[in-house]
Amino acid sequence: MTSAPPCPIPHDPSAEMHEEEASGKPPPRRAQPHIVRLQTESLLWKKDRLEQVRRAAEAALNFLARHEKLSENSAEKGDEKPSQQPFIVSILCTDERRMRALNRRFRNKDTACDSLAFPAATKNDWQHDEQNKDGMRGFLGDIALGYQGLQRAIEQHHLDALAHCAHMTIHGVLHLKNFIHDTDEERATMEAAEETILAQLGFADLSSVDKISDKDSVASPLPALP
Repeated sequence: MTSAPPCPIPHDPSAEMHEEEASGKPPPRRAQPHIVRLQTESLLWKKDRLEQVRRAAEAALNFLARHEKLSENSAEKGDEKPSQQPFIVSILCTDERRMRALNRRFRNKDTACDSLAFPAATKNDWQHDEQNKDGMRGFLGDIALGYQGLQRAIEQHHLDALAHCAHMTIHGVLHLKNFIHDTDEERATMEAAEETILAQLGFADLSSVDKISDKDSVASPLPALP
């Protein structure tokens, strides 16, 4: 961890309080940190890739909080303010066997895939009050990533391994918040969001990542990954 240089001006908390009192405005609410629940059940996943998945998910959640107007839900409300509600996402990093079982169980397809997204709710009901009952209003859903599927794409298309892991994680998170790519316009919007987040992670050279796959997998809402 890099230490910060000494602050040349001593911080006086009372100064902020006096400014707030003078303006008559309440202090701004600070957004709570987003939560990435990362679960690993395969030894194929090494520390560097797992850390990249977590960083990519956090970056994607921060992007969504800042740009909620890009999602279909908030576009209807015209809200351009950052979300104060922390987002929660669950990510399972697993192997091909598990991915095949999930794909077969939830999509009736007896094949393995590199990634699956399970949105917690549809665009019209993800903020319904009923979700507050268990404190999960900000829960976006689950993502599953299969190591072998990702590795095949990395080798076949000569991709940067960490960049591809980040890309597929970001892609999955965006799907949880109603980003889709069924039309050219939707695809362009989603790709622009992905490129912005990837650049924030240091992957400005987009030749190192793959474009959106037409075989992308989005499943029905999943109560919890067992």
